[in-house]
Amino acid sequence: MNWNRATMNMVGIVCIVAGAAGLMYYGPSQLFKSQLPSYEYRISAEGSQDASGQEKGADKTSDYESRIDVRELESIVINADYGDVKVSWINDNKNMIELKGQAPEAVINRIRDVQAENGTLELNFEDNDNAGWLNINIGNTQRRYHEVVIHTSEDFVLDNMSSKVSAGTFEMTGGHIKQLEALSNLGRVKVKNVTGNFVKLRSDSGQVVADNVDAEIEASSSLGSVDLNQTKKNVQASANAGSVSIVQAAAHPIDAESQLGSVNIRIVPEYNGKFDLKTELGSVSAPNEKHGSDMVIKVRTEAGSIKIVEK
Repeated sequence: MNWNRATMNMVGIVCIVAGAAGLMYYGPSQLFKSQLPSYEYRISAEGSQDASGQEKGADKTSDYESRIDVRELESIVINADYGDVKVSWINDNKNMIELKGQAPEAVINRIRDVQAENGTLELNFEDNDNAGWLNINIGNTQRRYHEVVIHTSEDFVLDNMSSKVSAGTFEMTGGHIKQLEALSNLGRVKVKNVTGNFVKLRSDSGQVVADNVDAEIEASSSLGSVDLNQTKKNVQASANAGSVSIVQAAAHPIDAESQLGSVNIRIVPEYNGKFDLKTELGSVSAPNEKHGSDMVIKVRTEAGSIKIVEK
């Protein structure tokens, strides 16, 4: 009993010393920051405005030099270190982009001056303050997040879009994008109602979700599940430590694998191809093959069951 008490006392002393050392080294202003400022801007061919409709800058020259015509965009690049990123597409013919969120002042200043170059819009939400992870969150005052709302016409097609988030989730709803790539090193990646040619989704530590994506999909997670719902074209899915779940909306080939986790696939009745299923440790179940096409559903697991059922 005395030994346990001594151990707890020692742990408490170590925590106090570590806290005091951090306070002395970084200072109270670094560890206990006030609420992060919020921002809200609208960007269009007429120039950049704040949420109240006021033009950015004192003179119209600088304002109009930073204008962005959404109809002329070919590519959008998003980079963020800390915080969640949410992108929404709205087909209302307004041809504008709304940017809003909560971030350090340096990030907001960079966003306010954003410009498109050679058809590419780069949204850099990264903060050069390497000590940002030390901030103590009280409620949502220190939560960093960024929302991008893209207003376009229904027939607008973006050639490329890429997003990389170091620590935070990435979510996107809507959009017609030929090539989409989204990565999070630490956080969930989710896209919904997207149309295009090819979509690549990856998380090093987090869930990967695609819901009603009309494109070829390549999805992977090193530590987390991969969930693909209402797939319509070729799918490649892999998880190192996590399950893989795929639900077809149309018949198409699938290549899925999991090192440590199960693979579950629901196929449409129209699928009449072959099954190539192997596991080192786990059960395997699938419907009888119909031998009506050359399509193949290939599944591999090291330790996990494989289950295929018809919807």
